[in-house]
Amino acid sequence: MSPSSVTILFFILSCAQGIYSAVKPVPQPGAPNKVNSTNAKPRDDAFQILQSITANGEGHQSANVKFLETIKNIESANDILTKLILSEKGLDMPASAPLAVPRDFKYVPTWESLDARPLPAWYDEAKVGIFIHWGVFSVPSFRSEWFWKNWENPNSTVTKFMERNYKPGFTYQDFAKDFTAEFFDANHWADILASSGAKYVVLTSKHHEGYTLWPSKYAFSWNSMDIGPKRDLVGELATAIRRKYSDIHFGLYHSLYEWFNPLYVQDKANNFTTNQFVTMKTLPELIEIVQKYQPEVIWSDGEWEAPAEYWKSREFLAWLYNESPVKNTVVVNDRWCNTCLCKHGGYLTCEDKYNPGKLFLPFLVSNQVTKETDCRLTLNFRYTTKKESDKLTLYATFVNWPKDDELSLPCVTIGPRNSVYLLGYDGQKYSLPLRWDKNAKGITVHLPKKSLTLFPWAWTLKFVNIGG
Repeated sequence: MSPSSVTILFFILSCAQGIYSAVKPVPQPGAPNKVNSTNAKPRDDAFQILQSITANGEGHQSANVKFLETIKNIESANDILTKLILSEKGLDMPASAPLAVPRDFKYVPTWESLDARPLPAWYDEAKVGIFIHWGVFSVPSFRSEWFWKNWENPNSTVTKFMERNYKPGFTYQDFAKDFTAEFFDANHWADILASSGAKYVVLTSKHHEGYTLWPSKYAFSWNSMDIGPKRDLVGELATAIRRKYSDIHFGLYHSLYEWFNPLYVQDKANNFTTNQFVTMKTLPELIEIVQKYQPEVIWSDGEWEAPAEYWKSREFLAWLYNESPVKNTVVVNDRWCNTCLCKHGGYLTCEDKYNPGKLFLPFLVSNQVTKETDCRLTLNFRYTTKKESDKLTLYATFVNWPKDDELSLPCVTIGPRNSVYLLGYDGQKYSLPLRWDKNAKGITVHLPKKSLTLFPWAWTLKFVNIGG
C-alpha cells in the first residue's frame, strides 16, 4: 500500500523478432493452447507446502489472535502500514501504533491476518520501478499483449491485421517460433535499468497467453526453453541485475489465469467448483518462480473471474510470508481474487492508472507529522519523501506549468527554516531557493520562467530541511 511509489509501465512490444511473411490468413483464435497440461504433474512439495500452511496456521492461531487484538482499534491495514513506515523513517509514531510483530507470529490464510503484514520498507523508499511486458505477443507487435484474446472478435483490428499479413490457417502458437529474443542481452538491460534510476523492475514471467519466460515444468512446450529463444529469460535478467546492481530489486508479474488453457476453461465451466487448473498449474508455477528466482515483487493479475477460495491465494500468501525464501522482503499487490482489488493483499493498485483522490501517507511538515488523509489530490501533483541524514526531504512533482508562474500546492505547510528548490532549474540540480507564500490551502511557490528549466513534461520541487 504505497502510493508514493511510482511504477513506470514500460511496454516492450517488439524485440528482435525478424521479418514476417505478408500473405492473407484465416485466423484460428479458438485453437487450444499448446500446453500439455495433463502431462504437467505438480511437484509433491507444492502440496506439502499447502498442507504446512494449514498446519502452521492452526499451531500459531493463539499468537495471531493476541497480536491482531492489539490492532483492532486501528482504522485499517493501511493505517498500520503507514505507521510502521513512519517508524522505519525514524519519525514519531502516534500513541495508537501497533506492537512489533512477535517472533513466533505466523500469518494464517485469512485476510485479517495477511492484510496486517507491514509493507517492507524498501518498496516505499524505491520510489520508481520499471514494468516490462514481453512475450509471444511481441512478435506481431500489434495493439497490445491482449492480441490473442482480441483475435476472437471477427471484427477487431487484430483480426483484420492477421487477414492482411498472414497466411490462412496461421495460429497464435505459430508466432512462438519467431520469438527468438536474438538480441536480448540481460547485462545491457540491467545497465539501462540502472541508468534510469529505477530501484526495482517487474518482468512478465507469464501473461494471460500462458507462455512462460522461464523453463517451467508446468508449461510443457509453451515456454521460452522449449520453443522460441531456447533460453531462461527470467533467470538471465535476474542474474544480471543481482550481479551488477545490488540496489535494484527484481520482481515478477504472473497471471493467475490463462485464456485458453483447457483446465481453466473446464474449471470455469464448472462455475469454479473444481480447481484442477489451480492445483495442477497456477500454484505449482507460483511456488516454482519463488523458489527458483526469489522475486521481491510478485505482481499478480488475471484474478477477476474467480474467488480466493478457487485461487487458494490466501494459502499461497501465508506460505509466502511465513516460509518462502523472500518472506521478509517480498511485496505483493492486491490482485488475488475477484473481490480483492483495492481491499486485500499488499499495496493497492485498485485499477490501472488509478488516481486515489487523496493522500494515503502522511508527510512531515513544520517539525510535526500531519495526517492529511482527506487532502485532495489532482492529476497535477504527486508527493513523496526521502530521509537524508537526520532530515526529511519532501518532493512534489507536477505536470502542468501555471501560466502566471505561480504554483499553489495544497496540503503543504512549511516554516521559515525550510527551503524550496526546483530540480533542473537553470541547468542545475538545484540552485537558488524559490520564494513562497502561505495561502488558505497550503503554499504558493513563485516559479522561474519555464524556459529556464531542463524538463519539458514534468517538474519537481524539493523541500529541504523538513524537520530541521
